[in-house]
Amino acid sequence: NGIPPESSMIKVSRRGREKASPKKLSAEVTATNIIYLSSLKKSVVTIWLSPEFIDFENEVTVKFKARGIPKFKGFLEERIGVMLEDLKIRGDRQKLYSVKLVLK
Repeated sequence: NGIPPESSMIKVSRRGREKASPKKLSAEVTATNIIYLSSLKKSVVTIWLSPEFIDFENEVTVKFKARGIPKFKGFLEERIGVMLEDLKIRGDRQKLYSVKLVLK
């Protein structure tokens, strides 16, 4: 599916809860920058992305498989602040995510 195994953990949190606990979520990434996510009801989904599996020069579309309607469609910009946040959270200097996309 194009996502490295260590990148398959996507943080999911329920609205109204103070603490968010990571949940395993299936995702597929196509060569045309479409990300298909398994369906979640009443959730906020945070997706961390890197150039390893997304081409930031082209438009990105995120869809939930069950609904088919794009949850996000547009261009994403890499940010140093996101990389620093990722480093603080995971402590992995070798593989940093440069885009954080929050879907509500």
